[in-house]
Amino acid sequence: MVNAESGNHAPLIGVLISAAQSHNLLKQRPHRRLLALAKANLTAETCLYFFSLKHIDINKRVIYGIIYDHDTNKWEVNLYPYPSVLYKRSDDTKYKSKKYEAFKHQLNELEVRYINYQSGFSKWELYNQLIKCQALRQYLPETRLLSSIDDLKVMLENHDVLYVKASRGRRGENIIRIAKQPNGAFKYSYFKDRVHVRTARCVNSMYNYLTRFFGLKEIIIQQAIDLLKMNGSFYDLRAEIQRDGNGKLTIVGVPVRLARKNSPITTHADSYTFDYFFNTYMNLSSEETNVLKNKVISFVRDVYECVEKNYGPTGELGIDFALDHQWRLWYIETNSQSAKVSLMKAYDKQTIKQAFLNPLEYGKYLHNQT
Repeated sequence: MVNAESGNHAPLIGVLISAAQSHNLLKQRPHRRLLALAKANLTAETCLYFFSLKHIDINKRVIYGIIYDHDTNKWEVNLYPYPSVLYKRSDDTKYKSKKYEAFKHQLNELEVRYINYQSGFSKWELYNQLIKCQALRQYLPETRLLSSIDDLKVMLENHDVLYVKASRGRRGENIIRIAKQPNGAFKYSYFKDRVHVRTARCVNSMYNYLTRFFGLKEIIIQQAIDLLKMNGSFYDLRAEIQRDGNGKLTIVGVPVRLARKNSPITTHADSYTFDYFFNTYMNLSSEETNVLKNKVISFVRDVYECVEKNYGPTGELGIDFALDHQWRLWYIETNSQSAKVSLMKAYDKQTIKQAFLNPLEYGKYLHNQT
């Protein structure tokens, strides 16, 4: 069995992935994000292994970890003790099982450090924490919990366009955009494999559809922002913000995501670097782009620090936000385990490498704090 190092030597970092991802690693078909993380470790020089829930032996407290051999370019299995630092890269439903809960309990007993948060946020809970941070209130759209038809009616009285979302969900899942029509009807749209656009004749019909669509999920209603568009398509932004090997905040990139035509979300979108998009498509000068960028950096730092104030320190967050027609910033949501899809679409190889290196360097920083 491979032994963990102690003191200021290389930490043992375990990367928790899904069963499907681990299967593909052993079939030598790695997802490019996992391969990028393994290659970043050539620089970080940690003892890095990947594993899923099925690779954990709870009774013996060992893990059959998967490593990448850079000499043979092959993925192999070795036996490891529990990690000193954990990086969670999957929201597999199995991570709600008794075995996973027992594993988490064991990790806490061993005082294992965490690179990132171990679960996603409740949008409603997080909204109520962010609104307590005075610096952020101006950026938060009006939001309500949908508990009855009265909540929908109140929001429709205040706003012509709304977003209805499951309080928990990722990658644009469970989001419906509702727009009031002049005849009293409501046009609504959502993305499921493709863009669906439908009409509800009245508020009662709209509410009944929402309750069927979302089932027993906790639902929030949110004021829609009058977003800036490019060629008729909405766009928003994702700030990839991380802590580095010194524990300092760094903005890795801020890709701009351009939605498909008529889509209520920018998931599955085209992506551009911040500077290129605003210089080329929005016709801002370099000076104007830099002013906007500095405003964005200040905003996302405030969000990050407010989240940490309420949930504890973390090594990375993906923060989604948008601009309206007055170029005002609006907060959309925070992702605890960003997949970095838009960053990898838009940015250069060096930036992408840094995005995978930072979590490992932060893991070393955490390890050295013990």
